[in-house]
Amino acid sequence: MERSAPATRRIFYVLVPLGATLLTLLAAEAVLALFWPAPFASESNMYYEADPFVGYRLRPESVGWFPAAGEKGWTNRFGLRDDEFPAEKPPGELRILAIGDSFTMGTEVAQNETYSQVLEQLLARDLSRPVQVMNAGVGGWSPFHYARYFERYGCHLGADAVIVGLFVGNDAFSPVDSVAKSRTAVDGRRVQHLSLERKPWTTRIELALYAHSQLARRFWN
Repeated sequence: MERSAPATRRIFYVLVPLGATLLTLLAAEAVLALFWPAPFASESNMYYEADPFVGYRLRPESVGWFPAAGEKGWTNRFGLRDDEFPAEKPPGELRILAIGDSFTMGTEVAQNETYSQVLEQLLARDLSRPVQVMNAGVGGWSPFHYARYFERYGCHLGADAVIVGLFVGNDAFSPVDSVAKSRTAVDGRRVQHLSLERKPWTTRIELALYAHSQLARRFWN
């Protein structure tokens, strides 16, 4: 018994500080969540999924949050930030496909305020015919993604015309010319292929902490 006492005390001296630290962290999480919540970055606006042809895209039938607009966004079954529409173009309908990055996606505006939706309303009014302007914008895409998306997916949507929302600020010199150089997605968030290859489990843990921990978001933001 005398020999076990020092070992018990050592365990006690280790467990008490660990327990106190854990309780402190939990208390800090609770206080931040209640009184000073850390917002997600704009990264959380929609749910992204990995794609072998374009690197990443919006997950079909998912919902996101756009902080700048204070509005929810959603995707249809085609993975577009748009309302549902039939795969086959109805007779007499003018169908336009808008491809681009976050400007086309409309990360700063509500769903019905994206330029594709505004254009759809204006054309339907002026042409007096059914019009469908499909919003295929995805935040962070570049000319490589625009071309690959149309080649693989967009060409099957029956578009009469295609609008490419080119942003000179970064599209003009984008280094992405392959899926390997594009970002991918893990648990709904975009990550670099290289970081995922070098530290796959660390990256996943960081993403999980960012999604669920106020302290982690404060640290990384």
